[in-house]
Amino acid sequence: MAHPPDLRDWFPDPMSDEAAYAVYLFLEQFTQAFEECYAGHLRRYIEDARQAQISQQLQQQPDTGCQEDDQDIPF
Repeated sequence: MAHPPDLRDWFPDPMSDEAAYAVYLFLEQFTQAFEECYAGHLRRYIEDARQAQISQQLQQQPDTGCQEDDQDIPF
């Protein structure tokens, strides 16, 4: 099993405070622009994944042996 890369390897050391802030601003603006551009895609993917998870959970529930008409009876 492959281990995820160490994030410290991705960033130069040392980085000035000004450079770190500039990178932060870029990433913030990039993320906002990405979300604005692909909001529909993201919402659709999240909803599809949520529905798939619900469907999978329903399929894994054991059969209680109850008839559909019996579900309204509390005892």
